[in-house]
Amino acid sequence: MDSASSECFLVQGEDLAVYFEFCKGFGVPNARDTPQFVSIPKAEVETIKNMIENVEEEE
Repeated sequence: MDSASSECFLVQGEDLAVYFEFCKGFGVPNARDTPQFVSIPKAEVETIKNMIENVEEEE
């Protein structure tokens, strides 16, 4: 996974959270049943990415 991919996941998560908040505000049925999203700090994403790359290199 390159840094562009990890950045894409962060942006997609933020976009999805904004979309669900919009739906709730707009009155979409069942929008209140949407999951709560927790943003993962970019530093943690990079750490996990590095861990995965190190495992792939060892194999």
